[in-house]
Amino acid sequence: MTRYRLGEMQEEFTIEGSPRFEAPEEPGLHHYTFHLTWDDQYYGEATYGFKLTVRE
Repeated sequence: MTRYRLGEMQEEFTIEGSPRFEAPEEPGLHHYTFHLTWDDQYYGEATYGFKLTVRE
């Protein structure tokens, strides 16, 4: 997963074994891209984009 703020990449991290992550504490609008790949029982990949607003 990659987090962007004001058009600049802020961090890149991996989520394994849990469909959760912690939202940033910094107020404002944060954009994420979420790339999934799997090859267990099924084979494929998907990419999602979403935004998250953190309020004070």
